[in-house]
Amino acid sequence: MTLLTVQEVAERLCFTPQTVRNMVKRGELIGIYRPGAFYRIPEQSLIDFMEQHTCRPQESLDDRGSQPELSNEQTDDGTSRTALNSVRLGQLTKEKQNVS
Repeated sequence: MTLLTVQEVAERLCFTPQTVRNMVKRGELIGIYRPGAFYRIPEQSLIDFMEQHTCRPQESLDDRGSQPELSNEQTDDGTSRTALNSVRLGQLTKEKQNVS
C-alpha cells in the first residue's frame, strides 16, 4: 500500500494542502493520521476519489440525439478549439430548437 503525503495529493488534484486536509477531516478522502499532525493518504483512496469525481460523457442522451464531439486541442492556426466548440455547440442547439 503506497501512502501519499498531503502535498503529493494536493499537487495531483490541483488543490491546496489545506483543502486536502479538510477533505480528510470530512471523510471525502481516507487519511491515516501520523504522530506529529501528519496525514498520509493511501494511493487507492485518491484513485477512488478521482473516479467518483470524474465527469464522464453520458452513454445515452435519450431522444435528444448524439453528443457532439468536443476537444480542447489547438487548431492548425493556433486557435483554441474550446472557443470553436462553444460556437459549434451553440449552432447545434439552435438547429435542435428550429427542428422542434
